[in-house]
Amino acid sequence: MSAFEGKADIAWPDRLNGEGAIVLDKAVVDLSHWDEVDSFEDAKDDGVVGIIHKATESNNYFDPTYNQRKKNALAAGLLWGAYHFLRPGNMKDQAQYFVSEVGKDLDLYAADHEDEGVSLDDLKTFLREVKRLTGKSPIIYSGHVLKEQLGDRRDSELSQYRLWLAQYTSGTPSWPKATFPQWWLWQYTEHGECDGIPGDSEGNLDLNKYAGTKQQLIDEWREEVPPTPAPRTKKREPRRTKRRGPRAKGKRPKARTKGALRKRANRT
Repeated sequence: MSAFEGKADIAWPDRLNGEGAIVLDKAVVDLSHWDEVDSFEDAKDDGVVGIIHKATESNNYFDPTYNQRKKNALAAGLLWGAYHFLRPGNMKDQAQYFVSEVGKDLDLYAADHEDEGVSLDDLKTFLREVKRLTGKSPIIYSGHVLKEQLGDRRDSELSQYRLWLAQYTSGTPSWPKATFPQWWLWQYTEHGECDGIPGDSEGNLDLNKYAGTKQQLIDEWREEVPPTPAPRTKKREPRRTKRRGPRAKGKRPKARTKGALRKRANRT
């Protein structure tokens, strides 16, 4: 049995249905070195709450724009997260490389699962290792690859993670609901517009929706893995000894005299 079987899934808030549901259309912008950035302050004024930036790929590539943009975005008051682009290979090595480059003090880590050569077992190995190294539970970014690999079945281990869904549509997206009852972020377009961030050389920019308020997104951005509780040991109570009452004094048999013993002997 998997260590995750029998555990409760994440308590997903149902914010997509019901009257007055709030969806932030520019909640998060994801970036890499391909994208131009003019002003994170302007992006924040335009409604952006957080940035998720590419940091690493495989076990040998680090995005050269990552560090300076992290500094600028945090100075502008934006939330910050990093993603790793998974490639076939040793998943533990990739997780260790990712964390060694971005550090263990980030609020949000993401696994970019787009390469069909990376299996679900590979993905889980990567997620477990990042969790072990940072104490935080990464989010999973994927679209058709994850849908095809999971199908309609439920994966009890992956259900412990949040889904960052990639599907470009103006309609209703689809995702593996048996494993993820709801998406957490939805990358719904690659042709977005945002003040301060013009996008790549062709004007393309990924925008991501969040179902909820700005404060809810801020509160949920950082998700730490709860520490494993130490096994409880039963305290042994001191043994209670029964208090015995005073012993009843019985009548002692009378000592027989030599004369009495003789008499008894003569009777037999």
